[in-house]
Amino acid sequence: MIECKIDIENNLLLVFITSGMTKEDIANSIASVGPLVVQLKENFSIITDLSEYVSESLEQIAILNKVNLSIKQKVKVGKVVRIIGQSKTNLLNFSKMDKIFKMREIKYVASFKDAIKWLNS
Repeated sequence: MIECKIDIENNLLLVFITSGMTKEDIANSIASVGPLVVQLKENFSIITDLSEYVSESLEQIAILNKVNLSIKQKVKVGKVVRIIGQSKTNLLNFSKMDKIFKMREIKYVASFKDAIKWLNS
């Protein structure tokens, strides 16, 4: 499942991804992100919480990266941070796909608190 929210005060797009993500979930999230990001200022930051996500396939991660690239092509995005939690598998899989998609500016952290701390640094 994918849930997208915005924090207008902090100019953030918050994406929460849990296991069991389907192609329909991804399509619905793409549709829901457009109206949200237009409410944010240019160079907004994205926090993606993957701490509850269990990787089912590299294909899903590739699709998520295509979504990220699509967003970045349409609007100016600032910092991007992914909350991985304690999962070494997620860290390895996402960093591998990020390199393939040339998404080098992504920061990986263990918690939401760490994500906010890095964004404010």
